[in-house]
Amino acid sequence: MANDTTRINKAAIKQLSLGNGPGVPVAPVTAAASEINVLAASGVTNADLVKLHAVTSSAAEMSTLHSSGVTNADLVKLHAETVSAAEVNLLTQGVAAGYKIARGVAAITAASQTIVTGLTTVVAAFVSPVTDPTLTDAWKAATIGDQAGSPAAGAIIVTSTKPTSNIDGTPTPATTPWRSVNWFAIGT
Repeated sequence: MANDTTRINKAAIKQLSLGNGPGVPVAPVTAAASEINVLAASGVTNADLVKLHAVTSSAAEMSTLHSSGVTNADLVKLHAETVSAAEVNLLTQGVAAGYKIARGVAAITAASQTIVTGLTTVVAAFVSPVTDPTLTDAWKAATIGDQAGSPAAGAIIVTSTKPTSNIDGTPTPATTPWRSVNWFAIGT
């Protein structure tokens, strides 16, 4: 095969040639030539296909990912990460064994809003706004409070503030329209 983009006729594929050695029988190709040409033009590499082949997720697990709200931009960011799963797991073990991470997206509707995380107790939390700041909702923060009523154990409080005016940056409680946040909590 040539190194440039090659149109593949599935009926013509009988064996795959590996360098100077003999051909290797391959499974029958069921994709249409037009589908293979789309793949060839997509920039997918052999390394990408090797990674895809190693995926052991079930259809149900893949559907969960699809319905989670993860975007292509999120996956592009994740693809750029070079840490291993073991290194990510160490983030929660830095405090003590048995800690978990909970996360979600919350639609904020007040200057101070409690979010139930699903954890039994929260030891740390942070938030990241989903959209850019505005004059009505500029800054976000998270607090774990006392975990004994303010807020209840397993919850966090997200606060939203804004500048007093467009010429006075003193923080004051935010007002509508509110911005949603990505929230993260570590706890048991």
